[in-house]
Amino acid sequence: MKKVAIDRSKWRFGGDEDDDLVEDRGPTLLLNDAGNMCCLGFAAKQLAGLDDKDMSSAIDPGDLEFELKPLNYKDNISGRIRCSDFTFNAAWINDKEISSISNSKREKGLIEHFVSVDIELTFYNDYI
Repeated sequence: MKKVAIDRSKWRFGGDEDDDLVEDRGPTLLLNDAGNMCCLGFAAKQLAGLDDKDMSSAIDPGDLEFELKPLNYKDNISGRIRCSDFTFNAAWINDKEISSISNSKREKGLIEHFVSVDIELTFYNDYI
């Protein structure tokens, strides 16, 4: 089983960046200018050994220049890299509005989702 660890102090989750609860954390991207990452950013960085420069312009795993299963895949017809269903579902859990889900339920949902593709997801550090 592959392993991915999410640092809660750098994790960008929940809702629109205009939401008062997340406005200082920047937009939800693989890696944003504030140095925060969504769950898929942590996964891409750790599974592929990416550095910050590799991720700086990527909104999601579909913007990476290479295939990284289960986060994305190469479309057989167009040859383009596309987000996988796994990624769409992970983003849906990660980006739910803060008022609609507790942090512990968000973490549990992501842990269960990642284990479905044989990735052990853990969380460390405190929320800021």
